Amino acid sequence: MKAMHRGVRNTIVAALLSIVVLLGLLVNKILAPRLMSEAELRNNGAVVLQPARRFALQGLTDQHREVFDRSRLEGQWSLVFFGYTYCPDVCPTTLATLKRFTQMIEGERFSEDLQVVLLTVDPARDTPQQLAPYMAYFDEQFIAITGDFLNVYRTANALNAAFNKRLTERPGEYWVDHSANIALINPRGDYHALLLPPFEAGKLRLLYRSIRAEYEYRYDS
Repeated sequence: MKAMHRGVRNTIVAALLSIVVLLGLLVNKILAPRLMSEAELRNNGAVVLQPARRFALQGLTDQHREVFDRSRLEGQWSLVFFGYTYCPDVCPTTLATLKRFTQMIEGERFSEDLQVVLLTVDPARDTPQQLAPYMAYFDEQFIAITGDFLNVYRTANALNAAFNKRLTERPGEYWVDHSANIALINPRGDYHALLLPPFEAGKLRLLYRSIRAEYEYRYDS
């Protein structure tokens, strides 16, 4: 009788262990990022550069007057957006979306080494004093970078972002028409992917997780 009870107990324990293992595999499958095909990425507005592109970065400072060079990109992922503080619609909307995106991935391992960077396309007006409170409104961890026009132009051009000053009817007043895309920079400091609008936090999460997972599979495995 004892042997029979022991056999039943062992069977139950084995069954429970199997269930735990299966649940673990299921949870891992749910949480693991899905690797999207190149066609899927493009259909969702992401173009992964093959190979990633090295670009120059010089003469730029952040909103705290700290130098922003390649060392600030290396060792982490960066989402670089192009805009300016006087922008009436696209820029605040995109920054708000990026804020929701960072909140959505908070706690995930992919959030630990990610920074959001705004490169101003209006360096004449977007001084560090102007940029600091603007970025803090969205997230104090967000970074804004500025510099002289030529260095800003070279960086934006290298990241496929165009911009152009458009005068208004009022003397001295102008808008800046600019690309609304986001550049994804990999931990080597290279231009890795181009993300095209419109942006939505959930879609950004899907794209970012897939691109990162593919990168880690290729370079870290």
